[in-house]
Amino acid sequence: MDVDDTQPRVDPAEAALDQTVKRSAIAVGTVVAGRYRLEAMLAAGGMGEVYRAVHVELGRPFALKLMKPALSADAGFVERFRQEAMTASKLGHPNIVDIIDSGRAESGQFYFVMEFLDGRTLTSLIEQGPVSLPLAIDLVSQVARALEVAHRAGVVHRDLKPDNVIVLERPAGLVVKIVDFGIAKVVTPSPDIKQTTHGVIMGTPQYMAPEQAAGVPLDRRADIYALGLILYELLIGTPPLTGQTAALVMSAHIAQPAPMLPAAFPQSLRALVAAMLAKRPGERPNSMTDVLAALETVSQTPTRKGLVKWFALGGVGVAIGLGALLIPARPTVPVEPTPSAASEVQPQPQPPPALQPEPPAPVIALEAPKETLDAGVKRAPGKKKTQASPSLKAFPD
Repeated sequence: MDVDDTQPRVDPAEAALDQTVKRSAIAVGTVVAGRYRLEAMLAAGGMGEVYRAVHVELGRPFALKLMKPALSADAGFVERFRQEAMTASKLGHPNIVDIIDSGRAESGQFYFVMEFLDGRTLTSLIEQGPVSLPLAIDLVSQVARALEVAHRAGVVHRDLKPDNVIVLERPAGLVVKIVDFGIAKVVTPSPDIKQTTHGVIMGTPQYMAPEQAAGVPLDRRADIYALGLILYELLIGTPPLTGQTAALVMSAHIAQPAPMLPAAFPQSLRALVAAMLAKRPGERPNSMTDVLAALETVSQTPTRKGLVKWFALGGVGVAIGLGALLIPARPTVPVEPTPSAASEVQPQPQPPPALQPEPPAPVIALEAPKETLDAGVKRAPGKKKTQASPSLKAFPD
């Protein structure tokens, strides 16, 4: 979804846009294209409204997105958006939302129909506080795998943010779905398109790569930057760079270095996040393949606390074997063997004396205290000066 509630809306033009969106909303109960009955509005934003709809014949629920009338009137925009969205859907990746149908409603508005996702946004998960390191790596890896496939097909999301990642609860665990794929690529400013006349918010300031905020051409590494922001926010609970207005947030992404993760996290993870949040695209990982390899390295780096946790939860065979070394041996109770011909002839071997276990190694805490994790990410209003945006030449392709 393209609703961004993370930043205060202070621009009068955006306030007017909100009113336009509300006026363009279609009444609940309307049947679109003779097939989809609108049951409830799920979200509204700069692109249009998203409804929960039910197919009148199949009875199956879908998510139907109606584009704003002004955007729907731009044939070039509609065609570019339709091609981009359908390309992403044809990738057939389990972590990318499926787009089922598209067309024009009786009102003339362009619409497209997506699978209905019975989950919640990643934003709502972050609002509950920092997540564990294994969970953060799992969620971000799912997003990275989807983006890896998309990037190979030449599709860049360009508006990756927690609101556009839906988390679904499944028996095997949490599964993510990326939505609004390719929309930001279509609305990125270009000399021959006057996007501001439509009131389109081009990307989300809180998750914009520096080159995107500066208005220069970008590529897949902009998605890598945005994913680094999401990974940081999952682990800490707050964004690394903030500001009172959208302009100040974009200025911070252009000029202000992102804070490092606290020292309590593995050094390999701290180095990865720092690289993903590099200002220059050339200093970031070159692809999502590189990001996934680094995440795999982090996940396979054992910590003593991690082993204790695995043992406490039952773990896997390796964890149990290692955990046994940390647990004092208990005296064994001899069991009388069942008489047999072999036992009458050969004496039973005596068990060797129990080895004295070495004292367990001290446990290294993975998480720092909350006040430590929050250090460097809490913003004191009015005490930091925003640096001027550097020249666009600072972000070469």
